[in-house]
Amino acid sequence: MRVLREYLEHEVLGRIAEYLGGPDATERATAAVAIIGGLIYTRYLNPLRPSARLTAADVHRILGPPLRAASCWSLVTRRDRRIFRRPRAEPVPIRV
Repeated sequence: MRVLREYLEHEVLGRIAEYLGGPDATERATAAVAIIGGLIYTRYLNPLRPSARLTAADVHRILGPPLRAASCWSLVTRRDRRIFRRPRAEPVPIRV
């Protein structure tokens, strides 16, 4: 686990932050790395069946929106950020 953490922290985080650029690039990259790290953990290191069974297209469909949101969070206006704080009425089902 330490090796994965160090890799994500020292290699991936910096590259994503540099790619994103602009205000809060490190914070936005941290959010993206958290999503990517969670996927690695639940698919490969400690597989959860629903996550491990997802196809590449499913991963793209499910994790694409949160990754896009993480990459442009600072571009979202303060008024629009309220949307992200509201809990959803129903959980989003994951196809298995």
